[in-house]
Amino acid sequence: MSTELVPLPIETIPPGGGDLRHDPPQSGPTIDLVELALGGLKPTSRAGYLKDLRAFARWSRCDQLERALCRLLTLAGGPANALVMAWTAEMLAAKKSPATIRRRVAALKRVVGRARMIGLTAIAIEVDLPHAEAFRDTAGPGKKGWHKILDRAKLDVLEAAVKGPITSARAARNLAILLLLHDRAVRRSELAALDLADFDSSRPAVAVVGKGRSSKEWLTISTRSSAAVVAWVQVRGDTPGTLFLRLHNGREGLPARLSDWAVNELVKEVAVRAGVARTVTAHALRHQAITEALDHYDVRDVKQFSRHARIDTVLIYDDRRKDLGGEISEAIGGRRRRR
Repeated sequence: MSTELVPLPIETIPPGGGDLRHDPPQSGPTIDLVELALGGLKPTSRAGYLKDLRAFARWSRCDQLERALCRLLTLAGGPANALVMAWTAEMLAAKKSPATIRRRVAALKRVVGRARMIGLTAIAIEVDLPHAEAFRDTAGPGKKGWHKILDRAKLDVLEAAVKGPITSARAARNLAILLLLHDRAVRRSELAALDLADFDSSRPAVAVVGKGRSSKEWLTISTRSSAAVVAWVQVRGDTPGTLFLRLHNGREGLPARLSDWAVNELVKEVAVRAGVARTVTAHALRHQAITEALDHYDVRDVKQFSRHARIDTVLIYDDRRKDLGGEISEAIGGRRRRR
């Protein structure tokens, strides 16, 4: 008899378990399992969880996400954990990164946890997960790399003046984005979510909904960042709505919000044109800002600047900034040569 863990057929939902989509508790309303799982999340988090849950549904051979979630919730604790263990094992075999596996299982845990809160299930997902490094690289592009990127963006603004209004607008927008990402270590999702009302040039500051938060907080920004945003707003206009718009050559339609994915691609493209050898993402500019801040300020002050929940996270940047391992290696090598 084979002991291999495989996805259970949909038909194996235990008798009497019912279908939560069509057979809700008699005393309550119909349960929307997807909304139950995603309710209360910010748009970016919601999109990420939805993507991970859909990956589970595809692996489960379910044509509907809600059907896959229903099947999981109607299993007993042992079979439910066995199902998730099988998915985890297959992701490991497919060489998915530990971070991806942990994130996907976290999405399932959220579903189960919220369903348990309202009495739809009594199970808990307790599978072991692969260890994931907090950060693969916290160094950013380096000071020289950052200045190359900044110089390229400034040159784009100067050159765009003779290339037409769309090119000029794009250059002004990109410079403002790059400075906010670096000078204030704003996350790309926070930046993409900004509206015009979230910028106050008199303070100067921007209002963001930080990671793990539900309300906006005002962050004081640098003078040069504020000047760049003001220059962009002069091009953008004072129409209420999203601060950083998508810009298209010769395309009609209402202005649309620049996505956080587009912000990332924008940074990569400018870095390539600036001649920076390594791949530079929007988050790499945040890394660079935090690393630079640690050169001049106490780690507790930098934690307030970076808005990390734990000081241990900032210490990761500090340890890797100093590269004590490399320093010790060089010292040991030098001693051996002297002997």
